[in-house]
Amino acid sequence: MWEEVLLTDQLQLQMDPTQRVLELKFNQQEEAEAGRIRLSHAELTLLLHSLLEVSRKFRGD
Repeated sequence: MWEEVLLTDQLQLQMDPTQRVLELKFNQQEEAEAGRIRLSHAELTLLLHSLLEVSRKFRGD
């Protein structure tokens, strides 16, 4: 069952804790244009590590 985690004008983030899957939906003007990405737990972990590395570089660490 999908649970909403984050909803903004630009994106919607949902998770399915039973399947351990995250869905990221990019909101566009028209529903047909909306893009989606579904990530497994392993893929989510890799993404989080990558985003943390980007954040460290942006801060100059």
